[in-house]
Amino acid sequence: MASFRNIFLSFLAIPLLACTGGGWDGGPPRAGDPVFNRVPGTYLATQTVSLSSKTPEAEIRFTTDGSTPTDNTGTVYTTPLLISGTTIVTAVAFKGELAPSHPMAGTYTVLGIRSFKSGANHTVFLCTDNTVWSVGGNRYGQRGNGTLSTTNYTPFMIPGLRDVVAIGAGDDSTFALKRDGTVWAIGNNSNGQLGDGTTTRRESAVQVRGLSGVRAITAAHFQIYAITNDNTLWAWGKNSDGLLGDGTTTDRLAPVLVPGLTDVSMVSSSPFHAVALKNDGTAWSWGSNGSGELGDGTRNSSSIPVQVSGLAGAAAVFTEVWTSGALMSDNTVTTWGRAYLAPGDPGYYNVSPKVAPGLSNLSAIVFGGTTYTIICGGTDAFAVGSGGTLLQRNTGSANYSWAVFPAMSGAPVLDIARGYNIPGRDQFFTALSTDGRLWGWGANDFGQLGPGEAVFKTPTLIQF
Repeated sequence: MASFRNIFLSFLAIPLLACTGGGWDGGPPRAGDPVFNRVPGTYLATQTVSLSSKTPEAEIRFTTDGSTPTDNTGTVYTTPLLISGTTIVTAVAFKGELAPSHPMAGTYTVLGIRSFKSGANHTVFLCTDNTVWSVGGNRYGQRGNGTLSTTNYTPFMIPGLRDVVAIGAGDDSTFALKRDGTVWAIGNNSNGQLGDGTTTRRESAVQVRGLSGVRAITAAHFQIYAITNDNTLWAWGKNSDGLLGDGTTTDRLAPVLVPGLTDVSMVSSSPFHAVALKNDGTAWSWGSNGSGELGDGTRNSSSIPVQVSGLAGAAAVFTEVWTSGALMSDNTVTTWGRAYLAPGDPGYYNVSPKVAPGLSNLSAIVFGGTTYTIICGGTDAFAVGSGGTLLQRNTGSANYSWAVFPAMSGAPVLDIARGYNIPGRDQFFTALSTDGRLWGWGANDFGQLGPGEAVFKTPTLIQF
């Protein structure tokens, strides 16, 4: 994104008028020219722009309609501006007997974020113009910029990915579904997860082989799933623990049909198991089952789909390491597997669905960055409640109550995603507030949350 940090815009704004009649140009002294804290240019998310002047107590007036403010027109600047869409900000400073400052103007183009997904150390954004941008880790070329590098703080638009309607992020890989129903992939391909029939790393987008008519995709760590227009499910990539549901444990370098599943509406996957939801409200699962995460009443793993016992009326499903769950049609949550969201029976796991206490009237559930989003990473769990309130599970043994996440209490949340929680790896969170601003907290060792500290301990505004 060339306009993000253009060194030639380091003056932050461009004088509109010729420098005549004021201060250093030979006229009476002028108030100090307004300075914009954000470089004018193109951004992904709503920008917070502050104005200042080197003249103490100067009054700054601004407009956003292209006109130049005067001492009695325009808006008096008091608080930072929230900029969305394409906006021309023109500002003039006034102070007593000083002549007005030179008018300063900056054009901001904010694309707007439609959706976003996080991988192990990078984040992918789908913007409202249907372009795809990436930021963070790039050791396998997953950012799609044709290079290999470790730290990238600035979003980059991935070439060749236009007219995109959905995205996914795996462990060091990126995926995009185009409007024409084709799927494209970039990055790590060690298990065939790019679906091009090889295990060759790709630094630019390649088309997934033999797949068309796709309406939805879900990317996990090293395995990918696609739902086609006929509501069948296809999978490819890593197949340990029977992750692909095709009855084998053989990695697949191109999509294979998941047998026995029809009328599929959505799918979610952890690193070790997957759960699919049918249009009739039943759920089916496969893969590892050491903690009962398949929900079939056993702890026996399966390489083919098995029905989650006793579950009906589900509206969405979600997965996490050793845990599964469903957002029900009455907006309550049911969970099974590792006892992250409900007390275990017995001990630390549930082999069949159990109602998660303290969760109701949810607008969304974020779990692993899927469409209906609860995020749970061991002791950290978040849910989006009514009105965009971000809820956090209270920590402590046998404590399954929820409370408003205080650090985001003033910013209603539209969506939230988490960098994959591979055991032993630090995680990170990204949230989009309803006003279009982007927030992040957690690990930032690859620049996935933008410039700053290696760890953001509290939600921090990300000015992408």
